[in-house]
Parts: sequence; structure tokens; C-alpha cells
Amino acid sequence: NISGLLAAVLRIIHGIEIWAQQCGQPEVPAFRIVHGEDSSPGRWPWMAAIYIQEEKNSTTFTFCGGSLIGPRHILTAAHCTKQRRSNCSDCQFYLKLGDFDLKRDDEPSSVQTFNVVEVREHPLYKYSSEGSYHDLAIIVLDRTPQRSRYVMPLCLPPPSVRSETFAGQNATMVGWGSTAYSGINLIFMIENNPRWLQISFSKQSTASNANFCVGEYERGGKNAYQGDSGGPLMLKHDGRWIQIGIDSFGPINERPYSPSVYTRVTEYMDWIQENIKE
Repeated sequence: NISGLLAAVLRIIHGIEIWAQQCGQPEVPAFRIVHGEDSSPGRWPWMAAIYIQEEKNSTTFTFCGGSLIGPRHILTAAHCTKQRRSNCSDCQFYLKLGDFDLKRDDEPSSVQTFNVVEVREHPLYKYSSEGSYHDLAIIVLDRTPQRSRYVMPLCLPPPSVRSETFAGQNATMVGWGSTAYSGINLIFMIENNPRWLQISFSKQSTASNANFCVGEYERGGKNAYQGDSGGPLMLKHDGRWIQIGIDSFGPINERPYSPSVYTRVTEYMDWIQENIKE
């Protein structure tokens, strides 16, 4: 009946509001990040490790990061999902929350594993040799995660900051991957706190209002590296961590003036909010 349907809708809306109110406040005091520093379990409880499994040979590997931003929703890069699916027809995604060391099965955090029921890439996503455009996607999980000190959502930018450029501010990136461009594979979480700013690009550049650049340009380094694709760029706002970027593409080495490029979350808030509705 109509009253029952209305009650169900209100419960869903209330659940989303409660979830959003409890975001961005970890209980733990504060592929890898280049020149990063070791993190600790529970410090970044919204971090998602995205896996892909090839059915024909049961090969499984981690290939991207993401962030928990809704009751069953992970924000990541579209190139993580669309390119992989186009290159592997029999591949299946699954995902872990609460993980810290990807090679340990005895994590203190009680890692939660999820199947993926839907992937929603931005409809204007485009990949080219120069980079990625509109590079974001929402992954929908098969169930709602159990909240704990190791699993909780990251806040999206509030309306008050949606016109901000964030130029010159300190932001934090987190991920699993490599701590050096030598390709050493380390599998516990690392965090990095670069100073970054928006810089000017030529008309041929892939950077735009929908992207920004991150890194220590004067001497190179402290950029995200392969294995961190899809992971969040965050800063503290009013006592909560908010996500302002999604790792999209970066430099192939540590040359000065070779920043990483992030998708600007504030440019896509309407699309994100529409796609995290239950």
C-alpha cells in the first residue's frame, strides 16, 4: 500500500542521512604512495581494495583503490572498471573493506569482503593516450558494510566548499602500491601529505576544471603511483575528512613538474549523489 511504500522510502532516506552524518571521523588517531609513510590499521577506515578475478584460471589480484562514500557505494576511477572489463570478458570484481596489509589473513580489523552487483561509470568517461576524462565510477556492493572502527564512510564535499579550487592547500592521499618507481610491490597501506596547487595548462592538456594536479613540483616525487588509481585525495574540513579528488593518472617517473592528475569531486557532485541513491 501507499503508506507502507512511503514508510520504506523514509527509512531509506533516514538511513542514508545517518550514514552521511557519521562520515570522515576515524577512531584511530592519525599499489603505495611514492615517498609515503606507513599508515596504521583503522586510520583510513573508508579505504577499499578492489580486486579482479579471472574465472578461467582463478587468478586474483588487487588493481585499484576506492573509498566508501555511501551505504553500499564505493567511489573509484572509471578507468579502473571500464578498461578492465573491456580487456577481460570473464573477469569478476570483488572488494575488501577494513584491510590494511593485503597479504595477511589475520588482520585485527576483521576484513569484510563484498561482491559487486553493479558498476556505474560516468556516461562521458573517455580514455585516450593523453589521459582520462570524466574519470569516475560508483561501485555498488551486494550488502551494507558492518560499521566498526575499521570500516566507516568518507565525507563528500559539503556545499560550502564546492566552488573552492583548494589551491595551495595540504591534502592527503592513501593507497596500496609501490613506494618507489623501481616497481617494488609493498602491500600494506601508506599515506602521504603533499602540498599541491592548481597550475596552468595549454589548451591541448587533459587538465581542466574537472581535474587538478597534485605533487611537489619543484623537486618531483610525492605523487601517487600505479596501484593507487581510484584512491581518494582528502583534506580535513570542520573536523572531518572530505574527499576532493580521485586518482586518475600520473607521471611515469619522478621528474620535476610531473604531477599526478586527479578527478575533481566537486565538479561531479550532482552525478555522484544521484548514483548513491538506494
